Amino acid sequence: MSKGVPTMNARQGVEVRRLFEPGQSWDVENHYITRVDHPCFGTTRRVVEAVNTSGLRFAPLGDARAETLKWPRSAELVEVGGVVSWSGHPAPGMLFLSLVKVA
Repeated sequence: MSKGVPTMNARQGVEVRRLFEPGQSWDVENHYITRVDHPCFGTTRRVVEAVNTSGLRFAPLGDARAETLKWPRSAELVEVGGVVSWSGHPAPGMLFLSLVKVA
């Protein structure tokens, strides 16, 4: 799967948004931040604090600094095999985050 193009078993957009619920933990890999000293570099575990029609609010595990992300366009939010690909930041079609729900 590349550039937000769904495959046969893909879910996207609103269907993917329904996967996120307050209190859930997700491993989030940031593909945009390249500075090793940045707190969002690499893969971090985050807890969902709130979900609404405009976006998702989550915080690093054990950290009070939550951030809100606006939902991308439907075609840029795709789930395949348990991995959510969140594209569109900083440019359309660019992979931003990969998210995997923690069991």
